[in-house]
Amino acid sequence: MSAPVIGLSTYAEPAQWAAWQAPAALLPTSYIGQVTEAGGVPVLLPPVPGVARALGRLDGLILTGGGDLDPAGYGAEADPRTSRVHPERDQAELELLAAALADGLPILGICRGMQLINVARGGTLYQDLAPGAGHRPAPGTFGSHPVRIRAGSQLTAILQPDGGRAELTLNVPTAHHQGIARLGDGLVPVAWAEDGLIEAVELPPGPGQHPFMLAVQWHPEAGQDRRLVSALVAAAADGRGPAPRPGGSARLRIAVYRRGRASTLASVNTSPAVEVHDLVKRYGRITAVDGLSLSAERGAVTAVLGPNGAGKTSTVEICEGYRRPDAGTVSVLGLDPVADARRLRPRVGVMLQSGGIPPAVRPGEYLRVMARFHAHPLDPAALLDLLGLAGQARTPFKRLSGGQQQRLSLAAAVIGRPELVFLDEPTAGLDPQARHATWDLIGGLRASGATVILTTHHMDEAEQLADWVAIVDHGRLVAEGTTADLTGTAGQLRFRAEPGLDTDGLLAALAPGAAAKESPAGHYLVEVQDRVDPQLVASVTAWCAEHGVLAQDLRIESRTLEDVFLELTGRELRS
Repeated sequence: MSAPVIGLSTYAEPAQWAAWQAPAALLPTSYIGQVTEAGGVPVLLPPVPGVARALGRLDGLILTGGGDLDPAGYGAEADPRTSRVHPERDQAELELLAAALADGLPILGICRGMQLINVARGGTLYQDLAPGAGHRPAPGTFGSHPVRIRAGSQLTAILQPDGGRAELTLNVPTAHHQGIARLGDGLVPVAWAEDGLIEAVELPPGPGQHPFMLAVQWHPEAGQDRRLVSALVAAAADGRGPAPRPGGSARLRIAVYRRGRASTLASVNTSPAVEVHDLVKRYGRITAVDGLSLSAERGAVTAVLGPNGAGKTSTVEICEGYRRPDAGTVSVLGLDPVADARRLRPRVGVMLQSGGIPPAVRPGEYLRVMARFHAHPLDPAALLDLLGLAGQARTPFKRLSGGQQQRLSLAAAVIGRPELVFLDEPTAGLDPQARHATWDLIGGLRASGATVILTTHHMDEAEQLADWVAIVDHGRLVAEGTTADLTGTAGQLRFRAEPGLDTDGLLAALAPGAAAKESPAGHYLVEVQDRVDPQLVASVTAWCAEHGVLAQDLRIESRTLEDVFLELTGRELRS
């Protein structure tokens, strides 16, 4: 097997050689030497927009040291001692990190690299550490200080022959004046300096977790200890493995590649991907959308729910650029979906409810053609395999089942690695296995940093997938929030009994604040503002016993999104 290819981020600094002096993308050869000695092939990644596109050809990533991060990226004013800030490098490395995490590539962060990982996951930094703790040697030199490394971590397993079962103290080469203040989401601290500063973090491995992500505050490339870089290279070699067998599970990389660039770290994911203000759409005398306003945050799944005729499909089609609004404004990735349609097409994926695919085309050839329209598409064969269509690659579209046609439409929507995906009823007509495969794909899109706008009539699907839910009816927004916000903390006690029980009498036997109703006939619901407690269960069953009622199928539930949806939009059928 060929040697694993390891990408290394580079410094953005002025440089001088011979008679020349110019800005340069550079890296100390000590990094390169350690990768080479560990059996890897080093590739330098310049700090430019779009550099994450190279990750499809790499097997591992090292985020290297260098100048300070832009404090705006973690919501802070710049300290006077913060220096050598390069927002372009920050942005390029954030893109590299997001793509590597989505692809499952092994990641090693060194000094600044650890700080960037922490900030990317919502953490903050101390901008200037107090002198005297050993972190800040004389300029242009490396100092050293001891760090205490937790037993049982990936780091101790790498550094100790016995697999890391005991705590370890290690002297490390160091040169930094910043460090982790608030720890980022999901990161586990595994090493500390004597003053308590976090010196190493990792994402713990496990089922469904990233296989190898370790970051240290010190500089292993500055000393003779090659164990960390060797572990990264070994993980990169292990992670490559053989190509997936036909019919087996495919490891599909769906990392999103951003086309523009932000001026600072703080501009990442700050403006909504989609903004709709006072939108109006009429069809003759019918007003389908009536002053609707909503937004969808970047990198999240937003579910737009509503009964038939609520205006959600018209709203989505306007956002996709297929219809023009009669009033109001729409912004998609900061652009107008009609006037800027040409600029948006490479960045947006669309799955329609039906139509759009020629009836005689075969799935395999169709996705291969679609892939040619994109600079960095997904692998068509792997995408077919993931969605269970590998066996139908040569079957004409018109001969596919309804569920198979749905899955091919989904594949066509995501093959270009879009930043934003509109999915209109993506699981309509799918069997449970295909439905869960679709959910997995949507989860992968979110993990890669893509934004997903989802319309669905399956409330459990919205509960499972959506970060934010918008409920629309009669062309207006009637409620929005997280599922937890919308359902609240109300507890429910349900049971079946003969129709026509005296619910007012039952309610009189319960504590104040409870509600009781029969809907449909013979099905009873008792709802309280807080969780159901033993006293409520006892009161209901005692009332039933007193009135000779046999309560069947008694169960305790929480209020669901479907309950909220029906309360807001009614139970009458819509055409």
